[in-house]
Amino acid sequence: MNSLSYHESHSHGSLGLPFRAYSQEDPYGQYFVPYHWHEEVEFIYVTKGSLVLRTQNRTRLLQEGHIYFINPGTLHGLFGNSPFSHHYALVFRLDMLNFLQTDSCQTSYLVPLCTGKYLFPDSPLLWNYLFPDSPVISYVIVQFSSKQMCLKIESMIQ
Repeated sequence: MNSLSYHESHSHGSLGLPFRAYSQEDPYGQYFVPYHWHEEVEFIYVTKGSLVLRTQNRTRLLQEGHIYFINPGTLHGLFGNSPFSHHYALVFRLDMLNFLQTDSCQTSYLVPLCTGKYLFPDSPLLWNYLFPDSPVISYVIVQFSSKQMCLKIESMIQ
């Protein structure tokens, strides 16, 4: 279900860099993101407390350390579930992953992902299983939450 009434139409990032890292802290246990969907993929990484993620198909409890992938076009809402919580959300267009020159990785994995033939798995534990104690997400968030870093990358692209 991706009714137009729930479509989040504002862009994440800019034309030159369609990527946005959000850092969301809830000191009162009342965090709320209303139901919406967008054309970008979204990765949610919970660093403190817990949140409830509701999608069109299921309800998930996301706890500290969980990473969850929300596929493009998936209706979802996020709700506070603990007295305090903090999470990061990375939102970007999948076509950012495409290479200038086609190779077997792009043909076998990225094209099917960008066209919706492949979807990210419906599991908050996948990243922790594949990469236990990985600092990758934290590094990306720190780098892109710096406005100067985003401006530097955008100037390189244009």
